[in-house]
Amino acid sequence: MRVFLTIIVVLSLLKISWSQVITLNDYTLKVIAYNQNLKIAGENVNSADAAVKSAKTGRLPSLGFDAGFNYQFDPSTVFSTKLKSESWSANLAVIQPVYNGLALSNQTEIARLRSSIASLSKDATMEEVVYSSWILYWDASANQEYSELSKEYFSLVKQLYDVVRIRFEDGLISRTDLL
Repeated sequence: MRVFLTIIVVLSLLKISWSQVITLNDYTLKVIAYNQNLKIAGENVNSADAAVKSAKTGRLPSLGFDAGFNYQFDPSTVFSTKLKSESWSANLAVIQPVYNGLALSNQTEIARLRSSIASLSKDATMEEVVYSSWILYWDASANQEYSELSKEYFSLVKQLYDVVRIRFEDGLISRTDLL
């Protein structure tokens, strides 16, 4: 439903009039460029690819640094001698996973599968958008032809009425033929 609404918005933004000619390829490219679902799907693919890269770095050594400062205020020592009431700490850690029961391999495989799913989802969204744009394009084209044929039919009926009216006025046919 969102796709149809998006395409309708695109049609209104393009200000397509009945006299303006736009090819199916041009229309499809404009719909693809405007569609927000495709942009979201592309960002999902980028996110999944980044998750794969992050999962691959889990096997590498990691470096961590932590520092802290603590100050304890004691109001009873305000007027007396100052005692040391502060502490500093710093920690540096290097971590290398040696064995973790295939958890890192499984995380990497899960990330790869999620990346594949995101890519296939993007492809499915693209096909859905293109298919919907084709349907709406050909529907608009058919409606335009229907409008032109209706105008032509109206013109032919009016001409026939004029011919029958003239023959009635000349007395060649009866009043029932005119009706």
